[in-house]
Amino acid sequence: ICTLGTAIRAAGAPEAFRAIDYEAVIAFATAALAAGASQFIVVTAVGASPSASIFYSRIKGEVERDLADLGFARLDIVRPGLLLGKRAERRPVESLLQTLAPVTDCLMLGPWRQYRSVDARDLAHYLLALTSHAAPGIFTHYFDEIHAHTAGATCPQMRLRLTSPKVECLGQSAITPDNRKQMLGVAMKYFTLLTVVTISLAACQSQDADLDILAPVPELRHGLIQGYMHGEAILNSAAFLPPPPADESAKYRADVAASDDLASLEGSPRWGLATRDAGLAFPAAANIFSCAVGVDINETTTPALYRLMQRSLTDFGLASYPAKQAHQRLRPFMINQRAICTPDDRVILETDGSYPSGHSAIGWGWALLLSQLVPEKAEAVLARGREYARSRMVCNVHWMSDTEAGMAVGAAAFARLQNNALFQATMAAARSELASGVATIPDTSDCELERESLALGNTQ
Repeated sequence: ICTLGTAIRAAGAPEAFRAIDYEAVIAFATAALAAGASQFIVVTAVGASPSASIFYSRIKGEVERDLADLGFARLDIVRPGLLLGKRAERRPVESLLQTLAPVTDCLMLGPWRQYRSVDARDLAHYLLALTSHAAPGIFTHYFDEIHAHTAGATCPQMRLRLTSPKVECLGQSAITPDNRKQMLGVAMKYFTLLTVVTISLAACQSQDADLDILAPVPELRHGLIQGYMHGEAILNSAAFLPPPPADESAKYRADVAASDDLASLEGSPRWGLATRDAGLAFPAAANIFSCAVGVDINETTTPALYRLMQRSLTDFGLASYPAKQAHQRLRPFMINQRAICTPDDRVILETDGSYPSGHSAIGWGWALLLSQLVPEKAEAVLARGREYARSRMVCNVHWMSDTEAGMAVGAAAFARLQNNALFQATMAAARSELASGVATIPDTSDCELERESLALGNTQ
């Protein structure tokens, strides 16, 4: 019997959670099989599926799938809903759900019955009972099977106990036309309460969710931490981007003309802004969009948003490299021999392909991310994202077509991140931060200087 399992928050990181809920379970099962065990009983969770979008459910599904391949004569997979009982560690959300379980269980009818709560003692009795089952095969067990074996209460219907505010679960025969309306009224009252509480808890998601959005993240190199898609294949930008414009083509001539038009900005305030835009080191990089968003983005007042930008930078930026390496396009300054706004980076840039622009992928990815979080500021945020990409042209380190391709890469990486549970959890927490009103407002004089610099660049 295997009941190994933890929560992502308790484990400290998704990788640590997988080490317990997948690797340790498989190792235990393999050892049991080698020792001669013919039956294996494992507790997973309702909703387990290898294709689940939620990381927790996906790992549970993967362990079920791989246990099935080990070759036990009999495999029993037990998928309980919420487990009722005392825990050594503090889980505030789970404690609240346990309190509400008598009501919510009554609302779970039809296919939702499998999500009803199960007392941990009832589950233990059921696991022991399964050891006496000898029929070979793979069997999956849900609430109804567990309840049928134990004396736990069920709730096929509800009624109102008029002498008490308590809601009880009784059989269909207890429902009469006289009390049905009252029963539904009470059910709706509790359902409304549950909905309000659930919405209120969204602001606490970063503290209470299984996905620990602020857990320590390893560095790939100094200042660059693992992205949300670490461990997955890098998005192959070479597979969906067209090649860069051929020499002397109309598009190439447009690139040269656009570069020449911006040459006069060297040394101007717009050149200075492009120089600042080139720096991607945190904490400074977090505030590239602060004026557009109207919020000072920092690790103290907006920790979830800060982490979101820090980790997604890696995902957006790395996605540009398959195409960079495939095309190895020369940068503008290598052709026109003009200055660049970051001369200390010249040697590195000379060996780093120009197409597509990695900075543009990051900037446009951030613009899409932030426009989702603050839709009322979407126009300003997207305009800043486009100007951020244009800064690479002002700096004379990218052609116009490089920045356009980079923006396409950023959009593609952002679309892929929509399937990442940790990214979505961090987005939800960041949205709550911004809605809470605790964030500070950026310096108005700095934002006015930024507007003036951008306006100067747009006259070219």
